[in-house]
Amino acid sequence: MWRLPAASMQADRCESARCKITRIRGSGRLAQALALMKRIFILCFCACLDAGITAARASDYPDEIIGYYRAAHKSCIYMGPIEPEVCNEVFDTIEIAPRNTSSLYVGIDTRGANAHGCVFDGIGRWEGNKLSVTAQSPRTHKFCRISVHFSGDGAFYKIAEADMLLCFGHPTKAEFCSALGELDPDTKHQKHSRGKER
Repeated sequence: MWRLPAASMQADRCESARCKITRIRGSGRLAQALALMKRIFILCFCACLDAGITAARASDYPDEIIGYYRAAHKSCIYMGPIEPEVCNEVFDTIEIAPRNTSSLYVGIDTRGANAHGCVFDGIGRWEGNKLSVTAQSPRTHKFCRISVHFSGDGAFYKIAEADMLLCFGHPTKAEFCSALGELDPDTKHQKHSRGKER
């Protein structure tokens, strides 16, 4: 049986060993590169996440004003000269929700006599110590404004005289209110967990 010379076999074994060492070294470098890339990815991800959280927190308005406020009052329905009025406790509400870091959604909903009321939905921006809220009339497309003020855990709104005449006075008040609906400025609405009204 023919055999390779001993020197040739030894050289062959050496070459095989070198291949194995080279492969091991190559695998080690690849593992190190992958580990480094993984570490860089994690660091970048954490940095981006932290930046996003910081940006989300850095809003132009105090977060504690966000919420649902309501004021209870009695609303009656006139049934006619013979039937007595039917009265129930209802709630006027102010709802404030985040829109972005510089503005909020603000909704005001009132309920009055004979199921009339007002719905005013606008965009609010924080100005010093109050929210300045602007809504566009769906009928005339004019802009109407109110301001929402905060005191403790309550909120109330004010309407400038010019905006009261433009947006809520006869005959234009139908833009935001039904015929007998009225906004109720200066009434304090208490912050409340949203859910069942009673």
